[in-house]
Amino acid sequence: MAKKGGGGSSVPSINPQQLIQEQANQNRFNQYGPQGNLTWGSVGANGQFQPKTGQAAAYVQESPFQQQYRQGYEDLAFTGMETAASRIQNLPLSPINTDGLPQLQSQIDWSKIGNVPQSSDFQGMADQLTDATYQAGYQRLQPEIQRQERRLEQQLSNRGLPIGGEAWNDAYGQQDRSTNDALSKLALDSVGMGRQEQSRLFGLDLTGRNQQLQDQVTGMGLNNAGRTQGMQEQQALRGQELGEIASLLGLQPVQQTGFQNFFQPGQIDVTGPYQMQQNAAMANQQAAANSSSGLMSGLFGLGAAGIGLLCWVARSVYGEGDKRWLKVRDWMMKKAPERLRDLYIRHGDALAAWLDMNPQHKPTVKAFFDREVFNG
Repeated sequence: MAKKGGGGSSVPSINPQQLIQEQANQNRFNQYGPQGNLTWGSVGANGQFQPKTGQAAAYVQESPFQQQYRQGYEDLAFTGMETAASRIQNLPLSPINTDGLPQLQSQIDWSKIGNVPQSSDFQGMADQLTDATYQAGYQRLQPEIQRQERRLEQQLSNRGLPIGGEAWNDAYGQQDRSTNDALSKLALDSVGMGRQEQSRLFGLDLTGRNQQLQDQVTGMGLNNAGRTQGMQEQQALRGQELGEIASLLGLQPVQQTGFQNFFQPGQIDVTGPYQMQQNAAMANQQAAANSSSGLMSGLFGLGAAGIGLLCWVARSVYGEGDKRWLKVRDWMMKKAPERLRDLYIRHGDALAAWLDMNPQHKPTVKAFFDREVFNG
């Protein structure tokens, strides 16, 4: 309880241990929920639990539903582990069997691929076509050549030109040149046909060889893809078995109801009560100090505001314009004997009025202030 003093009141004392204990007691409250109950109390002499809110002992009790749920899940987990154990014994330990899968192919069987064709391989067929083309063309031109020769002979004979004469020879020379030009053109066309056929046969042979190569590459890809798919299927089946076993082993029992299932209490403030105790002690110490100087501090404040209640005598002795009266006031408030300070506060105004009426006594008072305040 606060006690009245001269200038204020004291702060009640604080017991930190008691505050800490009260915080702990407030955090220890009974809780009831679907998963169970948390009850606080104490332990008796025979070890029996005695319920009472705020005590340090705690008792956690599962609800019937939570207990049944936990036990059922534990049975399921144990069943899963037993099932997984039996299946683990049947797991294959050997590598994946590839006996029934196609053999891996990575090389081309060149024995099944024809040789790279050469242009000269088709020279004979090209020559045969050239000769056949020429002969066929010649047989078509020969009747026309003979008809033109007979016509020329008839024309020369009709003109009366002798055989073997100059005019006759000129006409026949021109006819021979026309015949040779036609046969030359036929020969060139026959050679072109032969070369064209040679190129065509070369392209067909080369395309056939490339197709053989592509067919073998495609077959290798299909073969290897079938092998890969077969291995992936075996791996998938083995992985599925391992995944199911892992799932069975992953069934964890339900944790029994504990403190983590209830509302967690707030943190207890340990340092705060000690800080409150220290602050209370400092406040009481300050209140005690203020009690002895409360009146003078109040009057001092008024003087600082210009009222000057504690400066009657000093201002009368030194005068309003001499700031030494301020130092006298500070000395009187802080360093003067308490008895003198009380007399000064009670009778200072009357003494100042008397000194104003009897100024011959001011030097005596001034000498006292000079000695105590400025030379002391």
